Amino acid sequence: MEGRSGATTALDYGFTLWRNPARKADLVLGQATTAALTRPGDAVDYRFDLDRGTLVQWDQLSSPHSGLTWEVRRVDTDAVVRNGSLDSQDGQTDPLRLAAGQYLLRLQSVSRSVGAAAFRLLSSTGAQAAASGTNLPVSAGTALGGQVVRVDADAAQQLSLAHEALPDAASTSNTINTARETLVAAGSSASLAVTLGGNDAGVLDVSLTRLLAAAGDRLDIALPDAGPAWAMRLFDEAGQQLAASAAGRLSWTATATGLVY
Repeated sequence: MEGRSGATTALDYGFTLWRNPARKADLVLGQATTAALTRPGDAVDYRFDLDRGTLVQWDQLSSPHSGLTWEVRRVDTDAVVRNGSLDSQDGQTDPLRLAAGQYLLRLQSVSRSVGAAAFRLLSSTGAQAAASGTNLPVSAGTALGGQVVRVDADAAQQLSLAHEALPDAASTSNTINTARETLVAAGSSASLAVTLGGNDAGVLDVSLTRLLAAAGDRLDIALPDAGPAWAMRLFDEAGQQLAASAAGRLSWTATATGLVY
């Protein structure tokens, strides 16, 4: 311990020296892991090997903790590849592109912080392939978790990902915010079951469905089992009515790409 250069008055210093045993373990990519850091400066080193270039992503499963940090470093060079804290920014960093080799993931407490952390290190190895124009259910497997999906492209192309909300039993789909997402690939069809009148709106009830239409797409919507009091209306994102029908069938051709309701 040494006083700062230029200090003109005597100062008293107090500190605590903590001796933490070295802890090492093997890490299985994609597997949930929990580490308990019970003393200031405590750390755990997790080792994993890659036999090929791989994308990996930190996936935090526990609540934010600014007093805990993580870092990935190469074993052969001891160079730090990426580090971060267990704060609220999980999921907002780019994946790591790691070359083949041996790596260490260190989880450590800083200052006098202690606590437990649950996490996974997701990887592109064995990721499920996403086919074009199909619904892809994503199951994180645990609260706050993530999942890696592979997209194969044999040529330069534009990718568009449309989020499909999970079914909500309490939602009546009668507002823009609660509209049901419907993903329909070009040249294909989809069937939806619609129930009206099951709430306080009674005969004035509505059900909204959100569709993504590309310029030139023709939408043909039919209500084979609709009652005589049912009608269909098509709106754009601004709320402008595009088409309407009370005959059980509605056809419309998109002049520009966008969402319609």
